[in-house]
Amino acid sequence: MLGQPGFPSYPEVVQSTLLRLRDDLLGSTGRIRWRPARNLAAHMLLFVDDSRRCSEIAVEWIRSDLDCSRVDTGLGASGGEVYVPGYAESRDPDAEVPTYAGTRVNNTADAMQLMWKTEHPIVFRDVATDGRFDSRLHDMLVRAGTTSKMAAPVGYRGRSIGLICANWVGRAMPNSSGLHEHFESVVGDVLGPILLASHELAAMQAAACRAESKGSDCDAGGVSRGLVLLTPAELKVAWLAASGLPYKLIADRLNKSFSTVDHQLRSIRHKLRVRTYAELAAVLANSDRPSPRSDLQ
Repeated sequence: MLGQPGFPSYPEVVQSTLLRLRDDLLGSTGRIRWRPARNLAAHMLLFVDDSRRCSEIAVEWIRSDLDCSRVDTGLGASGGEVYVPGYAESRDPDAEVPTYAGTRVNNTADAMQLMWKTEHPIVFRDVATDGRFDSRLHDMLVRAGTTSKMAAPVGYRGRSIGLICANWVGRAMPNSSGLHEHFESVVGDVLGPILLASHELAAMQAAACRAESKGSDCDAGGVSRGLVLLTPAELKVAWLAASGLPYKLIADRLNKSFSTVDHQLRSIRHKLRVRTYAELAAVLANSDRPSPRSDLQ
C-alpha cells in the first residue's frame, strides 16, 4: 500500500511513472511517430498526476492542430450503457460552438460501438446523411451544427479509458489523409500512454485514501481545516471543478484567465490535500460551507 513500510510513497510512484514515460516517449528511441506531437507529450507530462489538466492540455492542442471547431473527451468503456462527453473539451473561441459537456449518449448505439472498437480513427464526413447514427445522437449532432466528426478510443496496450472526438461545425472536415494520420499518431502515441498512466495514478491515490482514512494525506480533520483556508474565489472554483466542469469552461464562466484558474485549483488541492476531483466533490459534499452564489467572484 502506498506510503506503508516496504512500499513507495505516492510522490515516488509519480516520479517513477514520469521517468518511465519520458524515456518511452521522448527518449532516443521514443515511439512518437509525428515529431510535432513531442511538444504535446512534454507539456502533458508536467501534469501527469492531474488527469483533468492532462486532458485539457491534450484537447486544446489537438483542436488547434486540426483547426477544427471542438475536441472533447469522455471517460468510459464500450460495455457501458451511457457515455458522457466533456471530461475535457476545447471549442473554437472565434465561433459559436455549443458544448457537449454533460450530455448523456446511448453508448450501445451502433455509431458509439464503432468508435470504441475501431483500430484506427473513424471518420463521419457528412453527419447529416450518415446512417450509422441512431436518431437521438443524429439529431443532437445536427442541432449542434456538426458537419463532420472524427473519433477514436483513448487507451494503451489493449486498455481503453475513454473516447476522443474532433468535430467540425458549420464546415466539412478537410479531405486530407495527413489529418487522419496526425490524429491517429497523437491519440495512440501520446494520449493513450499518458492519460492511462494519469488515470491509474489518480485511482491509486483514491484507493489509498479510502484504505487509510486516518492517514496524513486523507485526514478528515485536516481537510475540514483546509476548507476554512479557501478564499471565496477559490471556493467558487472548487464547486465548479467538483461538478465536472472543465478548466476552460470554469475560466469562461468566471471571466478569468486559464492560468488563474489553474493556479487556484493547485492552491485548492494543496489546502484540502486532495488529488482527484472525486475526492474534491466528496469533501465539498460533506462540508458545511455551502455552494457560493453565482455572482461571487
